Amino acid sequence: MIASVPLRHWDDSLQIREMGTPGELKDQRFIITLKSDVEAGSFTIKLFAELMVLNNRLRFLVKPEKQFPEVVYCERQIFSDIESEIATFVKDKYSVDVSLVRTDKSMDMRLAN
Repeated sequence: MIASVPLRHWDDSLQIREMGTPGELKDQRFIITLKSDVEAGSFTIKLFAELMVLNNRLRFLVKPEKQFPEVVYCERQIFSDIESEIATFVKDKYSVDVSLVRTDKSMDMRLAN
C-alpha cells in the first residue's frame, strides 16, 4: 500500500496501491479502494478509482464519479490528496515529476452527467 487517505465526511478512508509487477512506470497502475471494502474480505472489491501515468501526467482509467458519485460529491478535496500521494510515490520510486490533470471544471462536468 502506498498511502491511506482519510475521508472527511465518511467513517472510512481510501487506500492507494500500486498494481502490477515492478518495471517501467508506463506499465504501472494505481488502484484506490475503500478501506472498509478491503477489510470486509469479500472476493470482489469495487474500485474507487484506477490511475496510470501517461506522458508524465496522471490519468484516471476508472473514474470515481461513476463508481461512487455520493462520495465524490461530498469529498471533492480528496482528489488533490490522492494525486499528491501518487505524485510523491512516483517521484521517489521512478524519479519522475508528474503533472496533476484534474480540474474543478472537469469534475463538475462529470458530476453533471
